[in-house]
Amino acid sequence: MCGIVGLVSKRGRRDVRTLIDLGVKSLGHRGPDSQGTWITSVGDWDIALGHTRLSIIDLSEAGRQPMRSASGKLTITFNGEIYNYGELRDELAPSYPFRGHSDTETILAGSELHGFDFVKRLRGMYAYAVWDSRIDVLRLARDPFGIKPLYYFSSEDCFVFASELRTVMRLCGHLRRLNHSAVTMFLETGSCGEIQSIVDGIRSVPSGQELIVNVSGEKLIVLSVNAAPVWASPTTLPKRREDAVVELGNVIRDSVRKHLVSDVPVGLFLSGGIDSGALLALMRDVAADQVQTFTVSFGTSALSEGNAAREMAKLCGSDHHEVVLSEEGLLADLPAVLGAMDQPSGDGVNSYVVSQAVRGSGLKVALSGLGGDEIFCGYPSFRRQVALSRYASVGAFTGTVVSAFRDAIGFRDVRWEKMADFLKTGGRPEGVYDISRRMFPSRDVERLFGRAFHEDVAMKDLPDDAINAISFLEISNYMRNTLLRDSDVMSMAHALEVRVPFVDVEVCRFVLAMPGAWKLSDNRPKSVLLDALGGRLPESVWRRKKMGFTLPFEEWMVGRLNAEISATFSDDALLESCGLSPFAVRGIWNEFLLNSRRWRWSRPWSLFVFAKWCKQHGVTI
Repeated sequence: MCGIVGLVSKRGRRDVRTLIDLGVKSLGHRGPDSQGTWITSVGDWDIALGHTRLSIIDLSEAGRQPMRSASGKLTITFNGEIYNYGELRDELAPSYPFRGHSDTETILAGSELHGFDFVKRLRGMYAYAVWDSRIDVLRLARDPFGIKPLYYFSSEDCFVFASELRTVMRLCGHLRRLNHSAVTMFLETGSCGEIQSIVDGIRSVPSGQELIVNVSGEKLIVLSVNAAPVWASPTTLPKRREDAVVELGNVIRDSVRKHLVSDVPVGLFLSGGIDSGALLALMRDVAADQVQTFTVSFGTSALSEGNAAREMAKLCGSDHHEVVLSEEGLLADLPAVLGAMDQPSGDGVNSYVVSQAVRGSGLKVALSGLGGDEIFCGYPSFRRQVALSRYASVGAFTGTVVSAFRDAIGFRDVRWEKMADFLKTGGRPEGVYDISRRMFPSRDVERLFGRAFHEDVAMKDLPDDAINAISFLEISNYMRNTLLRDSDVMSMAHALEVRVPFVDVEVCRFVLAMPGAWKLSDNRPKSVLLDALGGRLPESVWRRKKMGFTLPFEEWMVGRLNAEISATFSDDALLESCGLSPFAVRGIWNEFLLNSRRWRWSRPWSLFVFAKWCKQHGVTI
């Protein structure tokens, strides 16, 4: 896991050496083990690639980057891990003079021998850029789920890319304006979309796609190579559910085994829930050494999963570490947490805390159960969709009546607002998903931001099966734009690589091919995962009420964090500079303080994070 950066610039217009060094320095936290740069010129253009390395596979000098192919025709800067690189390397070795055993060199060898379609054979998480001197083209690629980030800015005479948005901002100093559409999406969902960033002019390479920068003419030409999500492509299943779950168990076990490939020890984020418990049970089977597990607890808080995690660790015999987080500790870390955010997010603090604990133990790699809820139907949105579809004929009328009554009496309550809107959907998956993930409704966005650019969630190529459609939407939106993005930036703030075995092409293809009814066949949560494990998880784990890894923000925001948030919301100049109405913001905050149970803490928290992020980075409306 590393940080990558690069630029193409018209010769003489920019100091390319200074800029690439600056980019590498800004990504130093992602790769503290070594740094490297590579610069060349072609015609009227300068090309520079930079890399910061976190050494995981092939710790020798043969793994340093930027790396050139044996022929010298390809040069790569790569971030990620390719879990099937060993198999691919064995296949390529008779025809390619390998100098080391890194997955980076395997990408170079495959691309040189078989062309750039070789990327379709990679199983892992990645973002990379390859300079091809044979045709004067820079090619950028990103993994199918978008686990690893890749941002860029493009103009006629300049192209800049990096692992983090802040690095692109630093290299392109004029980019300091908010993207209005992205702000709207942030207010509606708590995160920005995939392609457009919060900063106007900076975009993201779409997941599973390539970007081709042609450097052979007077002006840069940037082309995007689109592709359907490979993780949603069909696969053949056994006809009986009983046989399918047995095969699924093998597919998941194979993914866990591949995700343990490393030249350094690998740990596990352990909560008290099903997903991380399943990974621990499988790691005990396939890991060569005793597994190290890590849990963050909150003392006596009702949200603390310390007891459940200790029980699971004891059952599986892991070397368990528990980090107790206090309100005072969070306050002390808050500036660093906010400073680590690459884009404003209503989530991510939990990832920062547990990553800090794992890296502090000396580990560089940890597995996470991220993706389990999206793939194995763990969220309320799945059963909600089933319930709503049963009453589709009367739901829309009832929802309209409830909305009219609510508006007539001026009653405001998040739960009642969502209930009425859920009924109106008639059980349509895209509608159920959209409302499930909604933070502020459009009318509140207009009050807060003075404008709304609402776009419905992606509906293209949704599966016909309604349950699988919800899964597709959760994977393509919330998982990608919030969970994976936050996990990457918060873990890499501590130079920790986080691997997600459930977010695997083969696992996802297999589960999405199952009928939705198989996955919600009884009252057990994630029944298909439990059955695939063959009863390995005790009932005390899967019977527990679903909590998720959530910090006790509601308690803290009415306690010690109150003064910090109130001071931010009293700064009219700050709020107005990032396009927010001070009156509307303080209204949201006061509603929460008067009744924190009725008004979700995520609403004022997201506004607080957004304002602080804009101030820190000098980004304005």
